[in-house]
Amino acid sequence: MERKVKKMGFFGAIYFVALGLLNFIISGLVSKIGAIDFIILGIALIPILLRHKNLYLVFGVSAALLSLYIAFACFTMNLQPGNLTTPFSFLLGYLLAITSFGASSLLIYAGLDHGKSLNVNPNLF
Repeated sequence: MERKVKKMGFFGAIYFVALGLLNFIISGLVSKIGAIDFIILGIALIPILLRHKNLYLVFGVSAALLSLYIAFACFTMNLQPGNLTTPFSFLLGYLLAITSFGASSLLIYAGLDHGKSLNVNPNLF
């Protein structure tokens, strides 16, 4: 069980590294690579390099909040009159939000202790 949980967290971390690499590559193709691209890639690499449960939990919660913000921003942008977007960009924002929320859920699940470290008497309930 513990091995499957670690793999789930690793897959969530791989998603964010792939997203950071995609940002890095697109920035290199479209314009010049800036310092923010290195910062984004460095932040995305932290859970893979350190692989600690608390780090998975913190990174997963912050990524989940960011993905909910992205979904809310896409929703409010499409409610404004006169702000028509192409169907591709409309779906791309929601796809990014949903996949990021799924990957952050994997990180959160891997970061939880699943009741092992709690000093709770099981006969109490």
